[in-house]
Amino acid sequence: MQLKNNTYSIIPVVILLALTLITGALKLYILANLIILISCCFFYLTNKQHIIFLFIVLLPTNGFFSTEHNILGLLSPTTISQLFALIVLFPEFRKEKTSGVSKIAAMFVLALFLFNVYYDFKNAYFSIYESNFEMAFKRLIKYIFRFGSIYLLIKAIDKKHFTELTLTAIHVGVILLVLSSVFTTQLADLGFLTTDASESTESNSSIIRTSGFFAFGDVNSLGGMLSCYLGFLLVLVPHSNKTGLLTTLMGISVIGLIYTGSRTAIAGFSIVLVFFLLTQFPRLKTNKKFKWIIIMPTGMLLLFYIFQDNFLLVLSRFTEANSETDASHTGSRIYKWAVYLEYIWNNPGVWLRGTSEELWLNLGFAYWQTRVPHNFYITVLFQCGTLLLMFFLYLWYKLVRIALKQTDLFLILIPIFAISFYVSDWGYFQYFVIYLPLVNVLKQYQ
Repeated sequence: MQLKNNTYSIIPVVILLALTLITGALKLYILANLIILISCCFFYLTNKQHIIFLFIVLLPTNGFFSTEHNILGLLSPTTISQLFALIVLFPEFRKEKTSGVSKIAAMFVLALFLFNVYYDFKNAYFSIYESNFEMAFKRLIKYIFRFGSIYLLIKAIDKKHFTELTLTAIHVGVILLVLSSVFTTQLADLGFLTTDASESTESNSSIIRTSGFFAFGDVNSLGGMLSCYLGFLLVLVPHSNKTGLLTTLMGISVIGLIYTGSRTAIAGFSIVLVFFLLTQFPRLKTNKKFKWIIIMPTGMLLLFYIFQDNFLLVLSRFTEANSETDASHTGSRIYKWAVYLEYIWNNPGVWLRGTSEELWLNLGFAYWQTRVPHNFYITVLFQCGTLLLMFFLYLWYKLVRIALKQTDLFLILIPIFAISFYVSDWGYFQYFVIYLPLVNVLKQYQ
C-alpha cells in the first residue's frame, strides 16, 4: 500500500491531540482512546501520512492515561497509533535490505525487542519482579506493534515524503514532551500520567525535575533523549536554511533539559556542543557562521536570564556529583554497579540466561531494597546474559567505526552512549534509532 498523497499537514494531528487531552482532562478516558481509534480509521481512508505522523509524535510518550483505561486492556493512544502505523508501513517489509547505518539502526530495534521480550517471559517464568505470563503476552503484542513499526519506518525513511514527515513529527513530539515536562504538576492534577522526580539539594533548595509524558525511563532518560535531539539539530545546521526554526527548537529543548536536571545529559550536550564547534562549525559557509555566532550566544544568554533560578539549581547538582563516584556511598551508581557485577561474577548461570532472582541492595542502616543498577549494559547482562550484551556492544562498535568516517554522527552517539551508562531504561533509544537513517538522507531536508 503506497502513500500516494505526498502532502500532509500537522493541523489534523494537533487538533486530534488537543481533543484527546481535553477529553482526558474531563476524566473521559475510554472516550479519549476511542477518539484516537476512530481518527486513525478515518486517516487510514483519507490520508495515511497522518497515521505515521501521529505514531512518531506519540512514540516516546506513556499514552497519557493509566493502562487500566486501555481499550480491551491493551489499546492506548500510543498502541493504537503503532498498530495502524504497522499496517500502513507493512509493504515496506518487502523492500530490499537496508545497509550501513540504517542496517545498524534496524538491528538496534531487534536488540531492544529481544531484550524486552526475554526480560518479561524469563521473569514471568521465575515469578520475579511481579511478572506473570498474562502480562508478558500482553506486552509482547505491544512490543510487536512498537518495534515492528519503528523497524518498518527505518526501511521507508529514505523516501523523500517519509523523510520530511518524520523530521517534522519528531520536532512536534519533542515539543509535546517538553511542554508536558514543564506542566507536569498541572497535568497530574488533571489526572494525567506524568512523572515528577523533584528533589531537595544539600542546601535545602527545591529543584524541579520532571519528565511529563515520557515513557520507558525517568527524568535522566528524558534528559539523554533531549541532549541527543539537540545533537541531531546541530547535525541539521549545515543542511538547513531554517535558522529561526532550528534556534527555536534548540531553545525549547534546552528548557526541557533544565527541567530534567540531569547532570549526565547536560554534560553530554556540553561535549556535543564543543565537538560541533571544533569539527562541524568551521565547515559552514561564512554567512551561516555569522548567523550562528550571533544567534547561539544570544539565545543562551536569554534562556539563562529567563530561567536563571532553574539554571543555578541544576548547576548546584554538579557540586554534589562526587557522591555518585564514591563506591562506598550506598546511594551512588558506582556502588550499585559494583554490587551487581559482583553478584554476576559469583553466579555464572546469570552469564548464560540472566538472573532467576531479584537482587536486594544494602542501602545502609540495615535497609535493603531492590534497585536497578543504573546502567543499561549491566541491566542487559543481569537480565538476559552475555549474548545479548555482546550484540549491543557489537552494534556500538559498528556505529563508532562509521562515525570515525562520518564525524557528525558523534553528535547523536555521544549523548545516548553517555546516558545509557547511567540509567537502566531504554526509552531514549527510540528517536535515536530514527535519527541514524535520517542522517543518510539529510540532503532531502530543505
